[in-house]
Parts: sequence; structure tokens; C-alpha cells
Amino acid sequence: MKQLLGCVALKCLSTDIGELKSMRTTHESRNSGVASALLAHALDQAQLMGLSRVSLETGSMDYFLPARTLYEKFGFSYCEPFDQYEDDPNSCFMTLELT
Repeated sequence: MKQLLGCVALKCLSTDIGELKSMRTTHESRNSGVASALLAHALDQAQLMGLSRVSLETGSMDYFLPARTLYEKFGFSYCEPFDQYEDDPNSCFMTLELT
């Protein structure tokens, strides 16, 4: 039997900029490499689509620290709000230039 372990969504904001809209893993798959595999796949797809940058918004609370740590591990850096987002103390914004 197959089991869903996680999902990821990538949105095109323009012809060269994308946004990682959502990434989730099941509780059972935490710390097993699923999130890293999903993120790597999303970034591979972004490059295949010709995107030069991928940005994201995530929570600023401690609950989201594992996600922010994962994004940092993949080279994302903190940035100002992008697209339609506005400064919000509950949000962190990150971006990655693709090569």
C-alpha cells in the first residue's frame, strides 16, 4: 500500500520568479528526509521551468524553526516581503537565486 508522506506547491509569479506556496509532511515522516526531497524536487522543477528565483513566506514563531532551518540549509536567505505580501511580525520571507 502506498502512503502519502508530504506535498509541495510551486507558483509562478512571473516568467522568471516563483513562490514556494506550501510544503507539508506527515507527522510520521518528520526527520526522515521527506521535506528535503520535496524541496529539492520543487527547486529542480523551478529550474526546469526557467525560473531564476524562488521566494517563500513562512511563520516567524518557534513552531516554524525546523522549516526555516531547512530553507537555510538549501541556501535561502531572509528578504523583504515580495509580491503582494506586506511586513508582518508573524511572517518571515526568504528567497533563493537559482543558478
